[in-house]
Amino acid sequence: METGLDSKAIICETEDRDEFKVTTLNVKAPAPGFVRVQMKYASFSKHDGFHHSYDSNAEYPFLAGYDGVGIVDEVGEGVEEYKKGDSVAVFYVPGNPTLKGKTNLPDHAVKILGKGKFWKLPAHLQAYSDDKSIAGFQGVGTWSQYACFHAAHLTKLDAEPTIKDAALGSALCTGYLAPSRVLKVDEDATIAIFGSNSVGLTLISGLKKYNPKKVVVVGNVDDQEVFEKFGATYIVDEGEPTDVQAKLMEESASGYDFTFEASNFKRFGTVALEICHKGWGKCALLTKSDEKDATISTKPFQLVTGRHWIGSFMGNVNIAHDHEDLLKDHSEITDSISEYLYPEDHVVSIDEFPSKWKELSETATYHRTIIEF
Repeated sequence: METGLDSKAIICETEDRDEFKVTTLNVKAPAPGFVRVQMKYASFSKHDGFHHSYDSNAEYPFLAGYDGVGIVDEVGEGVEEYKKGDSVAVFYVPGNPTLKGKTNLPDHAVKILGKGKFWKLPAHLQAYSDDKSIAGFQGVGTWSQYACFHAAHLTKLDAEPTIKDAALGSALCTGYLAPSRVLKVDEDATIAIFGSNSVGLTLISGLKKYNPKKVVVVGNVDDQEVFEKFGATYIVDEGEPTDVQAKLMEESASGYDFTFEASNFKRFGTVALEICHKGWGKCALLTKSDEKDATISTKPFQLVTGRHWIGSFMGNVNIAHDHEDLLKDHSEITDSISEYLYPEDHVVSIDEFPSKWKELSETATYHRTIIEF
């Protein structure tokens, strides 16, 4: 009987997001349908700290992380699409071959991982500790030298995994694919982006092909030079919502054709809708709020007059169908933005991460910290 592989990992023990802890887990052989992966790189942004600390269904302690890339170490019974040595990326949302062009969040995404919640994992996947008490973050959990995933959470890479691939299953698919898959942006449109973070940067990179008339970014004005390089007209400081809304409407009295809320700040969810053009303006919410149990609201008049409010998760990517397109899109933008997303001084080891993540999160908003395993 296999005793498992000892694996250095980062876990969250409590809701206090300052409590990332390095420990050693014993990662068992993969169960039927699962794959054990030797992780190489994963990524982390400032706002990921909020999501690790207050998920309403969280069961502490848990293995942190929800994106990353690595090499297949062993496959469980019934897994035919992967073999030892394959390079793979991890995706938070499992692929579903039975659905195409509708959603990437069907009921099956939950049923794969248990009864009703992402956190209700099969006992085997929880067996990262002798008492089977450690789950994987939102059903995944990537911050470990070795980790197990259901095969539906993986997609193959064409080459050895690199740092540039680390956020393929998070910021890259969320932002870059939003213009085409979520709002189907037209050419020569007026656009507002809320968030000068890593999602905002990949988003504006994806907009370039549509030759927008104007792209206004609401974010940190210190990020203006980089965002202008990728097509932003200018940046509006992310201050009070009423001030931001007034400023944006001064610049476009009729409203914007498309808006994307990617800031993680709940205060901008309503603003992003209400600055849309009457009759056809569309607003997409791409990220969760930085506040626990946050809600957003608007007056019915805002929707009755023709504005559209749309939600999207991970760019609506269904990796069971979108594998080839995803890798093609990924290769188009990584070379141009990787130096900004993943600066060399933001690469840390597992041991360094708990003491350095807060410091690194206070640098440019669009940077992502890379954990190297």
